[in-house]
Amino acid sequence: NQFTFVFMLLVFGAVSAAGIFTAQYHGKGDVESVRHTFRAKFIINTMVGILGVVVFLIFQDQFINMFLHESDSTGDLALTMQSGKDYLKWILIGLIPFAISQVYASTLPETGETVVPMVASGGAIATNFVFNALLIFGLFFFPELGVAGAAIATTISRFVELGILVIYTHTHSEKCTFIKGAFKSLYIPKELIANIAVKGLPIMANEFFWSLS
Repeated sequence: NQFTFVFMLLVFGAVSAAGIFTAQYHGKGDVESVRHTFRAKFIINTMVGILGVVVFLIFQDQFINMFLHESDSTGDLALTMQSGKDYLKWILIGLIPFAISQVYASTLPETGETVVPMVASGGAIATNFVFNALLIFGLFFFPELGVAGAAIATTISRFVELGILVIYTHTHSEKCTFIKGAFKSLYIPKELIANIAVKGLPIMANEFFWSLS
């Protein structure tokens, strides 16, 4: 979770850069440009999500080992390592859905819709809470999965949040006008890409180094 926190802040940094322009274009009533910034967020966050999964898969042992010490009274270090890997394999499934959900969760407030992202976030928290109880402790007819149960609960909550945001946005296209034709093309003006890069890289670097420290 310490390292997924770094990943999450990179995602926030990525959407923040394009979000600067989303709000400006929405204020001017330039829906097509809002659509471009949405696409930019979608592409960037999908790439960040894929990169995150790859990095965690390659360096999972090294990351977990940073928190394991022979002097700790944690019992069997091999068991602790395996528990960490069991947790991570489930968490990885939710990284890309989380990254994509932030594309919607950031664009909606920037275009005037603030309630739905809050509802989606609340729904994710509630889902995580309920399934933590069910899957960690094996309540009712659910299996007792311990550490893996906690990860599965978190991953389920990621999909719930994404589902709420996607369903609302695509079923309210008359209000969320930027979504109309958003996926018909991957075209983004070169000037916008350059502007997002100039604004975005310092923001992402700031988030990365702050969270890493």
